[in-house]
Amino acid sequence: MAENKLSSNVEDFLDRNENLLLIYITASLISAFLLSYQTWSFYTSGTCGCPGTPLYLSNYSQIFGVPISLIGLVGMLSYAFLGFLLFRAKPIILMGQTISLYTILLVLFFLNTIGLGIVIYLMYLSYVILKSVCELCFVSQIVTIVDWVIAFNLTLSVTQLLKK
Repeated sequence: MAENKLSSNVEDFLDRNENLLLIYITASLISAFLLSYQTWSFYTSGTCGCPGTPLYLSNYSQIFGVPISLIGLVGMLSYAFLGFLLFRAKPIILMGQTISLYTILLVLFFLNTIGLGIVIYLMYLSYVILKSVCELCFVSQIVTIVDWVIAFNLTLSVTQLLKK
């Protein structure tokens, strides 16, 4: 009974914040679109789609042979998918187990925190070490920061709601 009430409170909270979730999902999809273009550019021309960007010509352009843009694309699509699951505001049943909205939110925040760490590192490499700005990368970096702020705000708010 108490678990149903908590789940209902979280569902109500997410329903009231659906516009924030829509912003989150939309921003993630826009960034995914840009990152898909960058990945395509990487595989077809060896650049990130921005002229004169040394990051894609440097040793920092890949991790274990995988382009950074492809890693970012997978991350952004994951963000959008988890955001959509939260937007539905219903728990998920996976292999007979119910996964609560709070668990989905915690996974989303955890992935966003990893993404933020990667973006901060890449920003340092680009702006400080390589002294270069890629406009497409910059947009994706800003989206990652905005997504993290939204995920943090939602996670903090739901955690406080559950403590009441």
